[in-house]
Amino acid sequence: MNKFISGLVLLIVGLGLSFSFTRSNLEQLSSLRAEVSSYDNALSQADELSKLQENLTNRFNQIPAEERERIQKFLPQNIDTVRLTIEIDSIANQNRIDISGLSFATNTQSDLIPDTAGDDLAVDPMAGDELSMGISRSNPDYSSVDMSFSATGTYENLKAFLESLENNLRLTDIQSLKIAPVSSTNNYEFSLVIRTYWLGM
Repeated sequence: MNKFISGLVLLIVGLGLSFSFTRSNLEQLSSLRAEVSSYDNALSQADELSKLQENLTNRFNQIPAEERERIQKFLPQNIDTVRLTIEIDSIANQNRIDISGLSFATNTQSDLIPDTAGDDLAVDPMAGDELSMGISRSNPDYSSVDMSFSATGTYENLKAFLESLENNLRLTDIQSLKIAPVSSTNNYEFSLVIRTYWLGM
């Protein structure tokens, strides 16, 4: 009888130890399986991203070189203030505008919200009015630089200059415009701040 009880006790203890050991291993196995599944998902997503990148690269390479140059000018990978200065100065000379006092201010992670109310604004050149357009909001996808300068010329020259900026391939926004008459002449002095953009931060 005692042998039977002892055997039963040992059997119960053995089953308990076996259950405890098995349960612990099953929990570890379940955790490992979840971790493996997570890695598999990450690898699958990385493979999809790699295929997407390859597809986009192939599509980009199919764009003619001339069109890629136009895209690069519209929204360049980096900002070249020397080239930008030459470009704006060339547009000013074409419209008989003399510019001076160039300065730059870099705005990182900024985006311009168009001010639709300013589409039909008229500026009185005799009143020295200031035209300001747009406000900023955060955007990490690209950065911008503000270019400030003064210009001298007739009001018609200014209009032609602004039209040339509008039609220029480079993406440009006018941030502010001040107009003041120059005494005893038909010319005006303009203070402008324009914003242009490039990809990255």
